[in-house]
Amino acid sequence: ALSSIEMWVPIWTLSSFQPGNEHCLSHTVSLEDGSKAMIIFDNSKPNPQIVSVVGALCPHVGAPLESGVIHGEHVVCPWHAACFNIYTGDIESGPSIHSIPVYSHRVKEGALEIEVHPETKAPIQVKRPVSPPPIDSSSTKVVIVGGGAAGHAAISILIENGFAGTISLISEENVLPYDRPSMSKNMAKPMEALLLCPDTYYQGRVQLMLGRTVVACKTADKNVVLDNKTSVPYDKLIIATGGTPRTLNVPGSGLGNIFTLRSSTDAAAIDAKAEFAKHIVIIGAGFIGLEAASYFIRNHEAESVTVLQHCNSPPLAAIFGESVGKCVQELHESNGVQFLFDCVANEFLPGVSADVVGQIRTTKGVIPADLVVIGIGVVLNTSFVQNAVKMEQGEVIVNHYMQTSNQDIYAAGDIARFPLWNISGTGRSEHWAVAQNQGRAAARHILGMVKPFRTTPFFWTMQYGQSIRYAGYPVKYDRIIVDGDLKSRKFLAFYISDGQVVSVVSLGRDPMVAAAMELFRHNRMPSAAELDKDPSTRDLVSLMCGRK
Repeated sequence: ALSSIEMWVPIWTLSSFQPGNEHCLSHTVSLEDGSKAMIIFDNSKPNPQIVSVVGALCPHVGAPLESGVIHGEHVVCPWHAACFNIYTGDIESGPSIHSIPVYSHRVKEGALEIEVHPETKAPIQVKRPVSPPPIDSSSTKVVIVGGGAAGHAAISILIENGFAGTISLISEENVLPYDRPSMSKNMAKPMEALLLCPDTYYQGRVQLMLGRTVVACKTADKNVVLDNKTSVPYDKLIIATGGTPRTLNVPGSGLGNIFTLRSSTDAAAIDAKAEFAKHIVIIGAGFIGLEAASYFIRNHEAESVTVLQHCNSPPLAAIFGESVGKCVQELHESNGVQFLFDCVANEFLPGVSADVVGQIRTTKGVIPADLVVIGIGVVLNTSFVQNAVKMEQGEVIVNHYMQTSNQDIYAAGDIARFPLWNISGTGRSEHWAVAQNQGRAAARHILGMVKPFRTTPFFWTMQYGQSIRYAGYPVKYDRIIVDGDLKSRKFLAFYISDGQVVSVVSLGRDPMVAAAMELFRHNRMPSAAELDKDPSTRDLVSLMCGRK
């Protein structure tokens, strides 16, 4: 049979190897079917040893993995720090929802060959071994509440690891899980391009309860009650309900063309109104507001885009500090955005039409506004579990496995307060990749796969085609060390607490944050004293690859 015929083709010659200082090197080659493969080899010995041959592009958005960081068993994407195992292709850390392919290869007569399909010439992937879960899951009912990053990631882990029980997904939105972070960066992106997986992925695997909310959790009966009074039984429950955008309870808040941005429906409505808006006002200078401002400037032709900041600090200063926040402010101002600081909206006033906003009365006076986007944070959706699990200020307290005070209930994503694994204290994050990794950790624990959540929090924001990347822990810092130039927007900032680096931020310095993720993972991040004494230690890529 044709399927039994082996075909091996050469893709690289060992004689073309160029020694370098890195312990692990990589080389990308084009394949006959049009795809690309990345060869990873070990440079620690006199002759190069092929370690693995994998897909060359990150499945998330197509970043070249060769530009990332390869260390040990991991390759880390240079753009969004997705981490993959180079031997199995498995996702070690999000935001990618797909693993990377690992190709069958061999060395013959001085050439590296890969096995390809005789007809299509597509490279043949090494089959990923799937072991049955450590526990018998055939009679287990897992209910996941929330169709966002954490919920979808939990489903993927259960399916990919042979879970034999039933999976139910309850989601407030009447659509399949989709890429929510893309919305504020590109509001015109159609739903079919946002979906994380097609509907066929869920068919026969997941019972979908879309357009439904949970109003009560009855732990004694082990069921959740939906808004249509249906009871859904569970053995294990994962709560990943995120938050609802805060609104402004001021006169005129019911006028038209005033939006929050949370769902794909919101994004589509805002984008449609922006097509005709002359004066766009964004209330709140957080990530959502700033990404929206960037989108409006680059894709619409409003006469003005104004951002209202309630305090006198630069945007994002609470997270990045005054100096980096000022850099972000100048990036926006150079593109035409106006900021009003110490400015609070007190009333929305109608415009030409009595039922649509036309102006805002603020503490700085009356400003024109025929489209308003409010981005002032969220209210956590946890009221239905307040008597079911331990909570503090609306946040659900979890352990390293995302398990709550009730051993059968897990929480992940925005709502979860989790222990930080290599520094003291706890944290909470409202970022996509963190939610994904927490959903994976919860699902693995249900499967009996004891693998705690120990991923360094990471997020990125894209503004005017420039990506600001952050890796680290949401704790207070007492000092910032900046390597590079804030004015030219090419820098790496180290945030210090008690002499220890707790987080890093980069702009225009790829793949430094990818390297930071690995340094945090292996507890090898240099101290503040080392960064001060030897500036070469600030080159995290060289430090990670053993060149320093």
